[in-house]
Parts: sequence; structure tokens; C-alpha cells
Amino acid sequence: MRILPVILICIGCLDASAQDTHYWSQQAGPRSSVLGGAVVAGVRDNSALFYNPGALGLIRNKNISVSATGYEFDQVYVKNGAGTGIDLRSRTLQAMPLIISGIFRMDSHPRHTLGYCLITRDQFNIKMAARNEGVLNVLNDLTSPGPEDYIGQYTFRSSVYEMLTGWAYGYKISEKVSAGIGNYGAYRSYRADTWIATRAVPVDSASQFTARIASYDEMKSIELKNIRTVFKAGIAVDLNRLKIGLTITSPSINVLGWSTVGEDIAVHDMDISGSGIPVNFVASDRQEGLASDYKTPPSIALGLQYTMNTTMIGAAFEWFGHVASYNMVTPDDKDLVKPTGIVHLSSAQYLRISEYKRSVFNLAVCIEKSLGSKYVLGGSFRTNQTFTVRDSLSDVRVNFTDWNISHFVAGLTRKKEKSDITAGLAYATGHNQNRNQWINLSEPVESRFLTGPLGKTSVKYSSVSLIIGYTYYFR
Repeated sequence: MRILPVILICIGCLDASAQDTHYWSQQAGPRSSVLGGAVVAGVRDNSALFYNPGALGLIRNKNISVSATGYEFDQVYVKNGAGTGIDLRSRTLQAMPLIISGIFRMDSHPRHTLGYCLITRDQFNIKMAARNEGVLNVLNDLTSPGPEDYIGQYTFRSSVYEMLTGWAYGYKISEKVSAGIGNYGAYRSYRADTWIATRAVPVDSASQFTARIASYDEMKSIELKNIRTVFKAGIAVDLNRLKIGLTITSPSINVLGWSTVGEDIAVHDMDISGSGIPVNFVASDRQEGLASDYKTPPSIALGLQYTMNTTMIGAAFEWFGHVASYNMVTPDDKDLVKPTGIVHLSSAQYLRISEYKRSVFNLAVCIEKSLGSKYVLGGSFRTNQTFTVRDSLSDVRVNFTDWNISHFVAGLTRKKEKSDITAGLAYATGHNQNRNQWINLSEPVESRFLTGPLGKTSVKYSSVSLIIGYTYYFR
């Protein structure tokens, strides 16, 4: 039947979205955040739990408490994202704790160091909406001659949050070498809601009782929660002016996950096959308590740091492996379409959520300058490559931010006898000049449920963040 490919277009081209396609979006710790994470070699506070547990044994202060908070303003601008002349915008302001952590070392065992951490790894929200209305000839003239009043609306909301908590152990092999291992549990939460409504009402009709009023409604809801664990091993070498660090992170191990996926489509009096015969049907299902999975790849990071008098320069490089295609959520097999018999569409196929991650390589460089005994000025640049791959959309995918991001950070630290206070400003930018439109409300056709074919659009992303951190040294 000709109705089948049209329904597939409807369900398949509307993908879910989240800021989960980058590994270096958030950094941990006040100094490490200012230095863009280029501290794998030279980290000497307890953000080493995250960057290099092997450096724990080289931290001089046996007890340190570090906390940092970021205040971030994100903006996404999609030119013609909902059709020609219909832009999409999202502006969000949020506060996030970057790290809460501490380390311990007993006087009787000075070579052994233990630490704990609570880190925000991802937090991103997006809200976009569009509406178009006008007098257009969108319905088949065989059944609805003349123009119609057209109304099209689109709303999308998405949020992702990930928290990392764990412990690490470091052993000081010698005065210049330390090794360590850490284990971390990650809790990830994702929510997305999509709403589409299109209407076509004849402008002139002989009878209001016989006029063909075509309408399409779609509501989609996705909620995923997942708990996984990873291991990280590292080594740090301190050669006075030169410092070297190396870490290896394991692939994630799924612990527990649950999810809810819902889809509700209603088609009323619409000739989507072009045969002159309007149809009515619904496609609806909602499944709760489904198991969910979320995978992250192995990675290898190398860090270098060199100090000249009062100036330090550093760099870090990290390679992330790929993750083969897998199902994050697999719904039970049910027939979506009612009345039955029009066509068979399985929830197990068309409501599943799948993902593939390509391998990426990120780098960061930093510089730090001491301004006397009380102030330290730092700055950094880092890349943040997307791992998402956009192929044919045959099912729902959780991949919104399909662009690479560049981060620029500068900050100042005020050093006191027992504490450091750090303030920094970060700017991030990214773009994609060849992305499909989210939806097309400017060129509606009846065969596509009163939306138009998807063209190409450009996306611009920018973010400004304020970093405030506090480090306290227990003497």
C-alpha cells in the first residue's frame, strides 16, 4: 500500500535530541576547568580523581577539599530550521556543581592516598518552538478545490543530565612516580518531548458540514535513566620542570537502566496517497519500565606539562574508541496502527532507540602565569569533537548536537594561606552548515501530513559560562 512509506517518513524522520554527543563538554575542578582539562600530567589537587588517579600520590597536601560551580548560558540558533523564513532558537540559563571532592592520607602510610568525588559530567537543556499560518493550496483539489487556511506548529523540549561519583586510590612509587586506579558510577537521565500539529481548513466551502478539514497530530515522549560504571588507571611522572601523565579508561559496564517511550499520531481526513480518497487512522503506543542501556567507549589520554620560571604550558590528548551500533531501548512488539489492517507497523522496530558512536580525538592546550605570590592567571583552548553519525533515520536516535565545539577559557586564582579562590570565564562555539531541517512548515503538502520535504539548514551554537571555585587545604 502507498500509505506505508508515508507513515515511515512520518515516524522515521523525527529524531530525539540531547547534548550527549561530546566527551569534553564539562570539566572538573576550578583550576582544571580554567586550564581546559589539559592537566593529565600536572594535576596536583583532587580533581586528579577524574583526570589522572595516578597523580594522587604526588599531591603534597594530605587533605584537600575542592568544590566548583558553573553558571552557563547556552544558545542554539537554527536558520530556517522549521522552514524557509522560520528560524528555531533556544536560550537556556543553568547552574551546575562541577565538582565536590576530597582526599585523605594517613601519616602512618604516606605513600597511600584515597579520594572521593561527585562530578557533573553533562547538563544541557533545549527548548524550541515554531508556528506558521497562511492561506495556501495544500489539499488535493479533487476533494477540496481552492486554497485552505493552513496552521502548522512544532514544539520540542529536551534535557540531559549526568552525574559521576566514585573513588580512587593512588600509590607513590617514588619521589617522581605515582600510579593509581579509580572506579566511578555514572547516573544519566534524559527526557525529550515533541509535539507537531498541522491543520488545513478550506477558505471557501459550499457547506460547512461537507468541508474537508484535514489535520495531523503527533506527540512523542522519551524518558531514559541509566546507571553504568567505568574503571580508570593512570600513572604520573614528575621530573621537576617536566611532568608526564598517562591514563586508560575502560569501556562502560551497564548496571541498571529503565525507560519510557510513547508515540501518539492521529491523522484525520487526509489524502496522503494522492488517490483522492482521504483516510483516518491513529498510530499509538506507550511502554513503561523498559530496560535501557548506555555505552561509552575506552579511551587513552596523554598529558605533558613544562614549567619555565613563573610560566607553565601544558597539553593533553585523548583518543576515544568507537561504540558499535546497539539498542538503547527495545520496546515490545505491538501493532502501532489502528484500525488494524491498514498497515502493520511494529513498536519494536519504529519506537526503538539506537546509537552508534564514532571514534574521536580531542586535544587541549593551556598556559598559566604566576603574578607574584598571590595571583595566578590561566587560560586554555580545547577541541570537543562530536561522536554522532547521522545516517538514514530508520528509527529514533538520541543525537541532537551533531557539531564540533571549540572551547576558550580564562581565569584568575587568588591564593591565600589555607585556600584558593578561582573565577573564570568560558566561551564555546560550534556550527553545522549542512544539517537537515527539524521540520518544514513553510512548504506543506498533503502527502507529508501537511509538512514539507526537509531541506538543508545551518546551526550555530554558543555558550558563555562563569566558573567559581574554592579549594581549602587542611594543614
